[in-house]
Formats: sequence, C-alpha cells, structure tokens
Amino acid sequence: MGVAHSDALKPAAPSYWQREYSPRATIPDFQKYFDGWAERAARTRRELHGRTDIAYGSDARERLDVFRGRESSGTIIFIHGGYWRAFSKDDFSWVANAFVKAGLTVAILSYPLIPAVHLADISRSISKAINFLMREILSAEERAKLVLAGHSAGAQLAAHFLASTAADAGLACRLDAIVCVSGLFDLIPVGRAGIFSGLDLLPGELYAASPLYLPPPDHAAVLLALGAQETREFHRQSERCADAWGERVTGLIRVPERHHFSVIDDLYDAETVLGRQVLSFFDKAP
Repeated sequence: MGVAHSDALKPAAPSYWQREYSPRATIPDFQKYFDGWAERAARTRRELHGRTDIAYGSDARERLDVFRGRESSGTIIFIHGGYWRAFSKDDFSWVANAFVKAGLTVAILSYPLIPAVHLADISRSISKAINFLMREILSAEERAKLVLAGHSAGAQLAAHFLASTAADAGLACRLDAIVCVSGLFDLIPVGRAGIFSGLDLLPGELYAASPLYLPPPDHAAVLLALGAQETREFHRQSERCADAWGERVTGLIRVPERHHFSVIDDLYDAETVLGRQVLSFFDKAP
C-alpha cells in the first residue's frame, strides 16, 4: 500500500506551516539543547575513545565515527537531524553512550548539507556510508544485527534508505530495524513552511525524497517515536507513515513530556522507554 498524494496540503495560511514545522519557534530555550548536545558529545568522545573522522567519501562532510562495545553483537547507525542544513556527527557522539555500554557498536554519520548539495545527493551519501561500514569497518559479529536510527531529517534519511533500497541486491547489508524519531516522511508540506526557500530545487525533488511516495519496505521492523508535545504536523507525519507501512511498523511511541529537541535525549539513557525499545531489537535489556 502506498500513498498517492499528500493529505496535509489542505488550504492554510503560510504561518500555519511555518509554525508547525519550525521547532525553534515553539521551543524558546532551544539553544540549551544544542549546547548540551555538543558538550555531552565531546565528553563521550573522550570517554569512549572511538575511531573518529573516518572518510567514507570524497566530500569533506562524508565522515563517520565508530564506537565499539566489548564483544559487540550488533550495530546501531545514527543519522543526525538539522533540516538537512545543520549539525554534524560531532554534536551527537553521545548517542553511543548507553548502547556501547550495553555491548553494541555505534556509528555516527555526517553528510553533505543543503544548499551545497541536493537532497538526492544526501541520500546517496547515506547509502555510501552504510555500504562502507558493511564492507570496510564492521566485523561479522557487528553486522549480525543492524539498526538504522535517525532524528527529524535524519529519520527521513533512514526511512528513505530503507524504502528505496529494500529490493537492491547490490547492497552490502540488510537492516533488521529502523528507528525514526520525530520523522519527516512527506516533504511536500515541509516545503510549504519555507524550509527549502532560496534553494534551486529540481522538479519533483521533494516528492522523490519523501519516503511515503516510495513503495513500502519489504523487510525490517520500523519503530516510530516522537515527543508528545510536538506540533500536530509532526504527529501526522508519523501517523501517515504508520498507516502506509502497515505491518512493518512495530510501534508508534509518543513520549510524554518531550518535545522535538528533548525527545532525542532519551537515546542517551538505556533506561528510557525509547532506549529500551532500541535495545530490544538486539534482544538486550538495560
């Protein structure tokens, strides 16, 4: 079952879309989250002593970090958000904290950003990074179970990778699950918010980059999560994905007392509902 057209483009003032898709406008203290992520990430890199700044492509931002748990029995690959134009792996090293301690390997990706590249170029970088990990970095044990996770724009990239490559026999991996936190699955209403204003978008680029307009994936569990306090449009994005992808979706978690920037913090702690759900894909408990 696919989704033919966006049902989110009902008549509305531009201010509606801008409010719904601009978390900074509804979260006054957003900067404290950004600062906290960077500080926590630097501390994690000092403590975990991973392999950092591994080049997986020729672009200066095609770099990844790998943090290994003792006798790792699987791998989590994390893709950061930032509306395809902000942040890097260096802001999210802390995602590795709880999962490395649980005996997993965690890879954190950076990728080229708009407006220097198009959305399709970013998707190609994600595919390149994942295949590089499978072929050049991870051991057989680390490849035994693979979970791809992303936040916001990173969730779009994770979902797009799964949906667009599910039938590609040339890939070096087959994912066991993806975790989409505050995901964006239809980019057409996101465009109404002015997120892509000033860009030289190719015809149909938002449509092509929207996981909801691709055939549903033929494998892997899909966990959807978002903060209960997020705007209605972010809830609708996940609801539509759950409807379109049907039996692939194992859960849609609305985390209480969390908004767009605080919900991803729950990956820092394996004792949270979100942390426990991710560990369950590896048959682990915190």
